[in-house]
Amino acid sequence: MSYRLSRRRFLSQLSSAGAALGLHRLLGAYDANAQATDKLRLLVIRRPNGTVRQEWLPGGNFGSIMQPFEGLRSRLLAFRNLNLVTSNGGNDSHEGGAVTLMTGTGIGTSRPPSNDDWRNTTASVDQLIARTTPALMGLRTLQLAAHNKQDGAPELANLHLSYSGADMPIAPDLDAALAANRIFSGVMTGDPAAARRVRNRAAVLDFAKGDLDRLRALAPAAERPALDAHQSSLEALRRQLATPSMMPTCAAPMVTGGQPGDTHNEVLANARRHFALIKAAFTCDLSRVVTFSWSAGASAVRFSGLYPGMAERQHHGRSHDSYDDAGVRRDIAAIDRWYSEQTAAFINELAATPDTGGGNLLDRTLVLYVSECAEGNHSFADMPILLFGGAQTRLVANRVLDVQGRSTNDLWLALAARFGAGVTSLGTAAQSQGALGGIFS
Repeated sequence: MSYRLSRRRFLSQLSSAGAALGLHRLLGAYDANAQATDKLRLLVIRRPNGTVRQEWLPGGNFGSIMQPFEGLRSRLLAFRNLNLVTSNGGNDSHEGGAVTLMTGTGIGTSRPPSNDDWRNTTASVDQLIARTTPALMGLRTLQLAAHNKQDGAPELANLHLSYSGADMPIAPDLDAALAANRIFSGVMTGDPAAARRVRNRAAVLDFAKGDLDRLRALAPAAERPALDAHQSSLEALRRQLATPSMMPTCAAPMVTGGQPGDTHNEVLANARRHFALIKAAFTCDLSRVVTFSWSAGASAVRFSGLYPGMAERQHHGRSHDSYDDAGVRRDIAAIDRWYSEQTAAFINELAATPDTGGGNLLDRTLVLYVSECAEGNHSFADMPILLFGGAQTRLVANRVLDVQGRSTNDLWLALAARFGAGVTSLGTAAQSQGALGGIFS
């Protein structure tokens, strides 16, 4: 490359709105783990089998199921009257709900021998969003699950949340140890690698400073203020590299593996292993889009002892008993509250975990908390969906938003816009009215 070309590039960058932005791009090209100041993450957490509306947001207030999120109100946006709208079939099923929730488009034919293991027809929206984020260390997204057994025959539509394309499900990792090997294999973690990354970035800064010094000898007087501004940016970045906050201190967690049992306590133990992976992947900036399932749709997790005298209940079967029965409502509400308690604990962990470059992991993370249906009867009206976000996500939180019958597609469009994904429509006209407004400032 000639010096003239290098000078032209610098002058072009210096004439732009942010002199340091070009340098950040240069650093990012040199080091795939460069910490962009505007990076955002998406974490989708699914718990199965819907909820009990009377205990979720009765009258727009926090019911017993929502109470574990009380301490997260300032980071929480809850939705009322947000509907899931199917197209081309799939209604009245966990499978159709899960596929439609994540893709927003019409479903395809079912997989034999099942008559409701519906195929997807497009990529899931989390994957569309992920295409706007860098493939950090070769990983663009992660798919994890704490449990995968269903009530009845296993069906792919119940097991998967992410799809790379039509009828192309991305299987979630169930074994945390195997997932850790896949995520962290070949990744240098800890202080030696962090120091190496800092040295690499410093080398780029030294190159830029040398070029800037040469430019000073040739630049006309009118260019001096811009050169001085760029010099200040370089010096500020050099100071940041010298501070501990710029050192990416990440490490692969030590987790055990194996297949989890079917009780809720065994599922929780496996979920905690996966949560450790998610925190480490976010801290190391290995992935910015993650889906996690507590269990598959039509979940066969067994619960007992969530309230005094509660008998062992298999979640899916119990969710199909009549909600006119107070005992059924009590069981399902206790189960869904348990999921709220564990999910709230993990979101609080994110808020307590330092992020490289400053702040905490939740500051730049949007957490979408979903289920594949609204209640055990497979209804899709008034879906129990929550959105959490930290300070840098610009989420307008601390409220319950009545969207008056808008669709989950409209929520996805708002999320896609926040990530700059370029997704301007989803599904048919009956499935979307456009991006929900007022979610982000």
